[in-house]
Amino acid sequence: MDIKRLNMKFFKEIFNIIKKNLRKIQYNIRLSKFEKPNLAEDKDYFLVPNLRANGINVFDKFYEHDSSAKKVLDDFNSVNPSIINKIIKDKKKIHYKSSYRVYITDLFDKDSLMSLAKSDLINRNIKQYFGFAPVVRYISVWLDRTNEEYDKGIYTQNFHRDHDDIKLVKLFYYLTDVGPDNGPFQYIKTSHKNPWLDFSNYTDNQLFSAEAKKGSLVLADTNGFHRGLKLKNGFRILVSISYSSNSPKVGFRKNIFN
Repeated sequence: MDIKRLNMKFFKEIFNIIKKNLRKIQYNIRLSKFEKPNLAEDKDYFLVPNLRANGINVFDKFYEHDSSAKKVLDDFNSVNPSIINKIIKDKKKIHYKSSYRVYITDLFDKDSLMSLAKSDLINRNIKQYFGFAPVVRYISVWLDRTNEEYDKGIYTQNFHRDHDDIKLVKLFYYLTDVGPDNGPFQYIKTSHKNPWLDFSNYTDNQLFSAEAKKGSLVLADTNGFHRGLKLKNGFRILVSISYSSNSPKVGFRKNIFN
């Protein structure tokens, strides 16, 4: 290797170090503007300890603990199955790369979805995690299905971090069973703690796949690396709700429902 190539390699490594440390400094400056949660109180909030430690928490049969979650599940169970089947089988819309997802929010009662988003149980836990009351950024109901036109996943089906805010939690409430073949949410545990680090800093044993039954709740700090795994067969339906501070880096939508 000649001197010129050695110098280029050296300066590239220096540049990457500076870039990484600059991201760290910027993150900590922004973080310092927020109230700090009292970590000693985490033990009193059953959804928080795993979320704090790993960046993700999965809670089975959440509808047994929250009436708003039960109401949303009941709303889904009352939807005519033929409507869902028609959406799943509508091949006319599956030739687009991103057409694996259909937003079916309009099939649900908006008040029921908002009640879930504003659930006292959920909000008390996220408030403890943030250190202040969370703000609901959006509410969506997704139907994800297979798309045989594309072998590789699109952006959200590849590992990425969200940059909406440094105080960010996403809720996924499964309305169908989610197993290894129908797009489980996957997360790199602890990657939320150092959001300036590249994906190469993590190992395979940190990969967590949120496979769970209908009615399960998933909370994730999506400052950490995550993806929705590309579906191999079947479909999945879930409610997605995003929480942030009242001053996110990416602004609020005009319509909270999508």
